[in-house]
Amino acid sequence: MLDQRLIRFCSDLAPEELQASVTTNRGVKGLVEERVDLVLLHLFQHQIHHRGQVHAMLAGTGVKPPQLDEFFLAFDGNAARSG
Repeated sequence: MLDQRLIRFCSDLAPEELQASVTTNRGVKGLVEERVDLVLLHLFQHQIHHRGQVHAMLAGTGVKPPQLDEFFLAFDGNAARSG
């Protein structure tokens, strides 16, 4: 699962690696240097946004939206098991 790979990637980062630069390809804007921590923040926000969009789109149809959230808190354990 991609989310688990992303969690593992983030867990393996040393604090100083978060401040490092990474080159991203922004298409017509070309290559852009960005900080790793800011790229990750953008990725998380973008992922949440699109999960919400999918849920809202399906909620407007007769299709029951699937479980799109990841459950990591003990509080959410029952919801994760019941799907």
